[in-house]
Amino acid sequence: MPDLKLTADTVMNELTTGALLITNDMFKRRREEAQLEINKFLTESEADFKKWTKAVETGKMKESDLEFLMKTKKDGFECLTLVNIGVGKIRLNRYRNRLFLFAFQTVLKAALPVV
Repeated sequence: MPDLKLTADTVMNELTTGALLITNDMFKRRREEAQLEINKFLTESEADFKKWTKAVETGKMKESDLEFLMKTKKDGFECLTLVNIGVGKIRLNRYRNRLFLFAFQTVLKAALPVV
């Protein structure tokens, strides 16, 4: 059975693609603004995501540590553009939760062996 685990080099491609799909799904009318926001965030966070992927992969970081770091990253993702265009707090929180659950699962998929 082939190893379907992602490499650290492909994590950002997976995150970008998935984040844009989530963004398009939730913000059809204002997706351009939302896409700019998520692209900026992913660019600024790329080094962290790659570092965390390697740390989990090599056993230097536990899944619970990754979860804590991802929650911290989520709390820092303010989505200022979306706030400025009037997206409600509940919808914004759903968006952030979906994005970070996806990011957490993607990093784990990249770092942990496929069973």
